[in-house]
Amino acid sequence: MDEHIWIEIPKKHKKMHSPYLHLELFPKKEGTEVAGLFGPDPSLWTMFMFLHFFLALVFIILGIWGYSSWSLGKEYLPQFLIMGVIGLIWVGLYFFARYNRNKGKAQAKELERIMNQLLN
Repeated sequence: MDEHIWIEIPKKHKKMHSPYLHLELFPKKEGTEVAGLFGPDPSLWTMFMFLHFFLALVFIILGIWGYSSWSLGKEYLPQFLIMGVIGLIWVGLYFFARYNRNKGKAQAKELERIMNQLLN
């Protein structure tokens, strides 16, 4: 599509951690410059980001609710405990993402090999 090329793992070998490679071509006077970016599957990345935004929204709402309860002298411990659980979930999501990125390194090397074949 225009100056963009997307290279993906075939569907039969594709897993949740499978990367894709986006190449962008920049025409120059003396040839073409190529920039590449490895990334997760766009639908997985979108779901992951919506999950983060949802957790952030709940975290902020619980923070406001907990602070209001605390300032009014009402029970506030459940809100702050749930905020702590959300913090642990965020840490878990971070390590989950790192783990999946490491699992996809072999396929990323394969995509790089394919890219080098296309460019040569």
